[in-house]
Amino acid sequence: MPDLTIPIPRTPPDLKTISEITIKWLLEKAPEKIITPTKTWKNEHWRVARWAIWAQGIGPMLYFHLRDKASFNEFPRHFCQYLSGQYYLNSQRISVMMDELYTILDAFNENRIDVIPLKGSLLNVLYYKDPGLRPMADIDLLVKPVDMECIHNLLSKMGYKVLNESWRHRVYVIAKASRKLVLEGEHPENPRQLEIHFDIRENFLGVDYRLSDLMWNNCHPGKIGNSSGMILDPWALLIHLLLHTNRHIWKHSARFRQLVDISIVASELSKNDWSKFLEEMACISRKHVFYSSFLFVMKYPGMDLPSEVCDKLSDYNNTSLHKLLKRMDLSDFSVCNPSPISPFERFRWNESGRDHLTSFLHIISPAHSWSFLLWFICYMMGFSRYDPFNDYFIKLRNYVVGK
Repeated sequence: MPDLTIPIPRTPPDLKTISEITIKWLLEKAPEKIITPTKTWKNEHWRVARWAIWAQGIGPMLYFHLRDKASFNEFPRHFCQYLSGQYYLNSQRISVMMDELYTILDAFNENRIDVIPLKGSLLNVLYYKDPGLRPMADIDLLVKPVDMECIHNLLSKMGYKVLNESWRHRVYVIAKASRKLVLEGEHPENPRQLEIHFDIRENFLGVDYRLSDLMWNNCHPGKIGNSSGMILDPWALLIHLLLHTNRHIWKHSARFRQLVDISIVASELSKNDWSKFLEEMACISRKHVFYSSFLFVMKYPGMDLPSEVCDKLSDYNNTSLHKLLKRMDLSDFSVCNPSPISPFERFRWNESGRDHLTSFLHIISPAHSWSFLLWFICYMMGFSRYDPFNDYFIKLRNYVVGK
């Protein structure tokens, strides 16, 4: 029996190809098309397939899709056991995380703290028919910045501690939680985090996209499983998922599970929801970034979108970016591709010369790109040689370069 652990492949056989094959299993209905590509596979191929399935976040839903098909029994026994284990282990993990989510929501409600569950925290409760189908790494919640101090005190009393903090969220973990890590896919004992977002913001080399105001203006109170909170309108949730997915595509960490999220939410939108979605998109700058996520959804059969919506969104086409995306599969922008896109190609996400300049300055000085430009221009013009400018520019320069 092959080794059941899943080390990250060092020199995997056709990793990208195997990743795309496993994705197509999830969408394929003809049994013979599922099993045919695997007839020449050896143990190493099956080990890589398991790693790709974990990387794409589709193990539980793949088992649910294949288990009643005749072709499933033609897979090696150890592979079938792995897929079934992923479904049942993930179901246990999600059950634990949902109980944790409801406890946190109840505590926030008691303290009159507005909170919006994000991504899996909302999708698993309201959109997936079986919560065990969708893996979750952490619990994501959006709160208002003014409540952060109160939230910190509350979570500290509940046994959480701060793990790290960034410009958009603070990450907590249970202080006494198990640190066990099972490297075989989804497992209830794997570490989990609580991410408290105070700003919904994605950054592409200095070019910012912010959605916090949109989300707070388009949510409503409602029941979330065994608790309650603020629920995003479906079309607003879709906009967030599109931006979040494209950020992962850009970072070379896309997962097919993210496309499934988009497809499921899009299928729930009413005609009125689509009208609101298109109306909001018309007001958003750099619309091509949101459309890019749709491009990958439309690449895979069975994940269709309304034709009129696709036609309207195609007006937001960025020729340079979409030429790149159309010639590649999702696996090219995931960890299943050992050769990520070049830094130069990441500039294709920019829409204007100003965006290119912002990205260039961000590479030079990520925290203060425009301050660095101001200092550089003034320095080159010779202003720093004259008082009272001299002291000011020295302080600004030291601030920019972090001295």
